[in-house]
Amino acid sequence: MATNRMLLEFARAEQADDPYAFSFRSQQYLVRTERGGFRREEWAWDAEMLSDLEAVGEPDCDPVIVQRMGDRLYTFLAQAGFERHEGWILQAAERAERIYITIRSAAAELYALPWELLTLRASGQHLDELSGLLIRYAWPETQTTPVPSAPTDEGRILVAFSEAGGPLPASEHQAIIQKICKRASYSFDVKRDVLSDVSLARLDDALSSGRREGKPISALHILAHGCAHGEAFGLSWNSEPSDVGGKGSVVVDPGRLRQILAPYADQLRLVVLCACDSGNSGALGNHLGSFAQTLHRAGIQSVVASRAPLSVRGSIRLTETLYDRLVGEPASLESAITSARKALAHDADSLDWANLQLYARPEDGDDTRPLIIRPYRGLLPFRAEHARFFFGREAEVGEILSNLQTLVEADKPRFLVVAGASGTGKSSVVMGGALAALMENSAESTDDGVEVESALRTIELWQQRNGSHNLRRAIDELRRGVVERRALSNSAWEIAVMRVGNQPMQTLEATMAARRDPSCDFLLVVDQFEELFTAIDSPDLRQRFAQKLWMLSHGPSRVHCIITIRVDFLGKCGDIVLDGSDLRLDQVAYDERHRVFVAHTRSEQQRAAIEGPARLVGLQFEPGLTATILDEVGAEPGALPLL
Repeated sequence: MATNRMLLEFARAEQADDPYAFSFRSQQYLVRTERGGFRREEWAWDAEMLSDLEAVGEPDCDPVIVQRMGDRLYTFLAQAGFERHEGWILQAAERAERIYITIRSAAAELYALPWELLTLRASGQHLDELSGLLIRYAWPETQTTPVPSAPTDEGRILVAFSEAGGPLPASEHQAIIQKICKRASYSFDVKRDVLSDVSLARLDDALSSGRREGKPISALHILAHGCAHGEAFGLSWNSEPSDVGGKGSVVVDPGRLRQILAPYADQLRLVVLCACDSGNSGALGNHLGSFAQTLHRAGIQSVVASRAPLSVRGSIRLTETLYDRLVGEPASLESAITSARKALAHDADSLDWANLQLYARPEDGDDTRPLIIRPYRGLLPFRAEHARFFFGREAEVGEILSNLQTLVEADKPRFLVVAGASGTGKSSVVMGGALAALMENSAESTDDGVEVESALRTIELWQQRNGSHNLRRAIDELRRGVVERRALSNSAWEIAVMRVGNQPMQTLEATMAARRDPSCDFLLVVDQFEELFTAIDSPDLRQRFAQKLWMLSHGPSRVHCIITIRVDFLGKCGDIVLDGSDLRLDQVAYDERHRVFVAHTRSEQQRAAIEGPARLVGLQFEPGLTATILDEVGAEPGALPLL
């Protein structure tokens, strides 16, 4: 996807060397032009403008004031050539390209302006209404503290909150992050990574312990109440018990928080401030600035904050969208912020979407990844939670799902053999591919929110394609799509994975006893089925176990069974009689309706397995490196595990 960049740089025409030389009157500013020159523009800091600026920070702001503020910002930039930029911005948005606009000002007061609301003359849209557009703020002459060495750990997310200023949705924030991390198999331990009743000393201890133990904190999620504090804003936090003889509260100002966090800027790559006015610089001309600005200037790579009061709903939606993209997809922080802003815009009663701020330097690039997510499994098989990194086996996964569907439609035993040589990745194809697809369908069929979003997308696309607002026909198309998607998911799937081991019957009985709802489709995967011959000496036990699996796959039980087996053990399956008709397991294994062969990967599949996961976490291979890796692997035995 193409990326378009624009840097808006400002300085005060008078006393340009003093960022805080502000006065309440019309002031002249120098705006750098696209060819490196400067244009002089005027901004009127009059009573009407200041009243509007205060109003756009309120949740129930008159939309006319919002639009008026956006028009003011456009007029300010128009004479400096912004009119010429408007055309390519709109064209890039139509092409679904990324657009990054950086605001960098040597006049501190200009950071108080809501640049996200700048309106485009042609469409009347605010800048941040455009899909893929991101505004970020950067203080001049600062840099991100470099990481001293290659990280040895993926980095932790620390959730720190204080209810000293009143109740907060802390349990909701914690549950959201915990759920996303669990789904993505990203380490998050509630006992270790949630810091309640946060104070400056407790936060410092947590950061210090993480560094000392080699498990540094990469992302700090702060949830607290913001409050006015002198000319700036502060956070209502817990005091140290020794200070007051018990649990009390204090107001932490941006400078004090900077003292604690700045020493860890080499490991702390992201701070998310879910607090009212955490991006509010306070009284114009004050030297401290906002929390976001202060931490950014101290060298922290990225800071997310709100310029105004943040609603409870907005904080929850921000947390859910941001971490779902960052950890669950995974995506860059820039992409996650644009998604979060779009999600916040769904609330008609709030300007949370416009107040969301990102402080980040363009020198750090357009695809920053504050969390290290390792995309490769090494010698370990892929599981369902690693499905997003599973590339190159789409055909085999599709064949498994298609065969299962065919067996269901033909009312045949729902028993599938997935066979292949050692090292071909059978387990990964089943668990990282087919199981993950079924689990995703199951989640979609039981998640009302997903169904609603799916419905809206289907109707929107239908209308775009057909140029009509015939809602009934769109709904009919939606229903057909849902039926097709649920062909293997008439109800939520239950899935269990087991190994044969040395007590297969007991393991199978326990697995089936744990089944929650007999009315649901149940998929039982028996991985490394060859253990039936390597771990079990009794021919009778082997036969009873295989017969039980075959029986479970019949009739109205809704049980589907997939076994993975090394191809060199298929001959031994001829010793297993499955039923009274003298049907043998090898006959089933060679019946194309009941069997999927997983061959060694071809070079194009290997290329996808190399490059796909890297691309997902924002990495690129040097030209020719993939070809070199494939040449080195060549036709070696066990090429896939070697790769």
